Amino acid sequence: MNHSHRTLTSLLITVTAGTLLLMGCGTDDESPRSTEPSTPSTVDTNSADTVAVEALARIFSWRPADEPQGGSLARARDLLGPTLLTVVDGYASDSAPPRTSLQWAHWRDTGARVDAFTFASAEPSGDTDPARIQHRKIGIEQTVVYPDGDTESLPPTAVIATLIRTSDGWRLDTYQ
Repeated sequence: MNHSHRTLTSLLITVTAGTLLLMGCGTDDESPRSTEPSTPSTVDTNSADTVAVEALARIFSWRPADEPQGGSLARARDLLGPTLLTVVDGYASDSAPPRTSLQWAHWRDTGARVDAFTFASAEPSGDTDPARIQHRKIGIEQTVVYPDGDTESLPPTAVIATLIRTSDGWRLDTYQ
């Protein structure tokens, strides 16, 4: 097993173990568990996988009662490359109110939040310049959590994340 494959395998095991730990820990408290993404100081920007997973967890975790639709992108700002920073800055300076989907409005009105669990695929990326640009397939599972504790799983999805190397480490530049 080569070093990069061992590193990716270790990352996947760590993420899976952490998720299982969070899912398995019960309390007598009836309040919903928080799955807030890490704070900027805890993210290892020397790892493209870690940056992709963390940035997309922030982007796909939504707080409809507290932010406009699309507002979650700003929470990942410290992990974004120039392409997505342009989107965030353009969104912030847009004078037109954002369009809200019916589903978003329902979640907002009920006080629900959407938590995202993200993970990197072990599939090789085929990067041609891995020192400067890397691509990662990232799986995303989202769960709607209502204030009464009810949950609803949204259909899982995957995106291809493009990461670029900056002087401050890896940054998520685009995803599709």
